[in-house]
Order: sequence, then structure tokens, then C-alpha cells
Amino acid sequence: MAKGRSRVFIGVAGDGKSGKTSFINACHAGEPISPLGQPVRNTTTAGSHVGRTEVTVSLDDTLITLVEGESTGGRLWDEVQDFAKLQRYVNQTYQGHIDAFIVTHRMPSSFPCFTQESHSTLKEILRSDSLKGVGIITTMHGDMDTDQREERFKVLSESSYYYKDTVEAGATMLRYENDPTQAIDILQKVLRDLQRSRSRTHRQRPAVPTTPMIPDIEEPVDTPSETYNQATAKLDLGEPQDAKLQNLEERFQSLLEIVQELDVRLGLSLERNDELAKENRNLKWVVDWLEKKVEGQDTMVQIMIDQELQARDSLKSELNEKIGKLADELEEYRGETEGQEQRIGELETLMDDRSQPAYQYWAEGLAEQRKFSG
Repeated sequence: MAKGRSRVFIGVAGDGKSGKTSFINACHAGEPISPLGQPVRNTTTAGSHVGRTEVTVSLDDTLITLVEGESTGGRLWDEVQDFAKLQRYVNQTYQGHIDAFIVTHRMPSSFPCFTQESHSTLKEILRSDSLKGVGIITTMHGDMDTDQREERFKVLSESSYYYKDTVEAGATMLRYENDPTQAIDILQKVLRDLQRSRSRTHRQRPAVPTTPMIPDIEEPVDTPSETYNQATAKLDLGEPQDAKLQNLEERFQSLLEIVQELDVRLGLSLERNDELAKENRNLKWVVDWLEKKVEGQDTMVQIMIDQELQARDSLKSELNEKIGKLADELEEYRGETEGQEQRIGELETLMDDRSQPAYQYWAEGLAEQRKFSG
């Protein structure tokens, strides 16, 4: 480790397949520096068949070592065992201690893997009442769209069943969208919270030993993991009596069955909510399509009306023009008729004058002229 650089150890824990390894690998964008000369170190803890991924990155002049917690292969995560094993591993490997934790939560999951009780348990394991460097990140969104993620994150943050009490106790809840840049931002956020917590601690009370006490928990070899009450009992004053332990185990199993049943019901409810959301989106698409179609039809009807009015106006103008021409022709015809009537009147007057002497004289003269000409 370079001189003058501080070092922070962060445990990345959570249920199986909740995105722990993916998040650690995404942090490679922070220029990984491995103490063994390799970017990523995959190890297998004795007595476990589950690999552990760890990486050290340089960030803000601080070396941050991310160490992955163990999953027992089942859905439920035993945080007491995992916290204690991580602390022992860091102490034995680096002679250090876990400074902060990042807990991964698969966003669609209906079971809260890290509660206020888990937070209290973590404080007890580390023998520290000033631990604030805890971040809960949501991962593995599945088929959720942006609106569904926003709504789901709000439920996880504000529901007492999930992480509301934990956040109020000092944990930080963040969204992780499987982006390496965002992974580094989350590390910076947890680091800043840790530094502020350390500053408050130094101002309020004397410094505590750098290496806290580690509970002596035996490593199970190819055996089922201990129950929550068994592991918690080993952190107290001593092993309880067999009858009391059996009673606690029975109560725990009963509660576990209830929790699992609730988990199934919540899972079904979430699936139904997803189906309703899809149906709602489909209906909205149909309504939008119908509105656009009706709007298009209204436009076509208006165009047809405008065309019909324009055609009527054109026909009206044409008819008015023809009527004007007919009126002119009629007036002209009337003029001609009046001339003809006047000529007829003159002819009638002339016919009336045939019996007069002058007419007789004129007629005889005309006959003589024709005769002479012939």
C-alpha cells in the first residue's frame, strides 16, 4: 500500500444472486489495485463451496478493498454468520477490520434482507455504536421499466416492512442501474458517509481500538448454516439451556414459515401488480390510438365539408354567370322583337294606304316602269 494513503475495507453482502459479484466487478472502472498484483482476487473460504470475490480500487486518495460476503446457496441470508466471517477474514488477511457494508437487494424481491435488527446486530458484532457506513443498493431489475423502478424504489425506501427504519437508523439507500460509473459514485457516497461518521466520532469521544473484538464463531464444514438465534446466542453471555434453545428454534422456524408464506404472497402480489401495470399500459396505448384515429377522422370530415362548401360556392358562381348571360340575351331579343313589331306596324300602315289615290298613282307608275324595262 502506498505511503500516506488511508485504507478502507467494505463488505458487500446480501442474499444469493442479488448482484454482489456484479457490483464488485463494476467497480473495476476505479483503476483496480490488488495487493497481490491482480485486479480481482477470487478465493474460496475453508469449509464453504462458495467463491469470494474481492478487489481493491484507488478512489479519492484512498484505497478501498471490496470483499464479497458468502451466500449459503439458499434464498435467506444469515447476516450474523456472514458479518462475523467477513470480519474474521479481513482481520486475518489484512490485519484490518470492516469499516462499512454495502448490502445488495434484488429490486423485485419482496423479502427485506437487511432490517433495523440486522443493523443492530452488525453494531454488536463490530463492538461499535457509531457505524454509519452502511449502504443498501437495489440491483437486478428484471423486466421493470423506468416508472416501475421509481415506484418500487419508493416502496422499498418508505415502507417500514422494508428499509424505512434502517434508513432512519443511519443507513443510506441508493439505486444501482448496472453502470460502472454509478458503482464508483456509490462507493464515493459510502466513503463520504464513513468519513463524516468518523469525524463525529472523534469529536464526541476518544478513539476506539482499530481492530474490534471478533466473536469466536466456528466455521461449519459441509453442514447447514446455524439459525439466527443460535448465532445470536453465541454473541451473548453464554450458551442457553437446551430447552430454551429448542423453544427459540421452534419459534424461529414458525416465524420463518410465516415469513416465507408472506414472501410468496408478496411475490404473487408483485407479479399481479406487474400484470395490471402491463394491462394499464396496453389500455393507455389503445386509448391513445383511438384518440388519434378520432382526431384524424375529424380532420378528414372537416376537409370533406370544406371541399363541399367550396364546390357549392363554385357552382353558385357559375350559375349566376349563366343567368347573367341569359338575361343579356333576353334583353337583346326583346330589342329585336320591338324593332320587328315597329316594322310590322309600318307595313300594316302601308297596306292600309293602298286604297288611297297616291298609292294608286304610285302603283301604276311602277307597273309602267317595269313594262318599259321589259
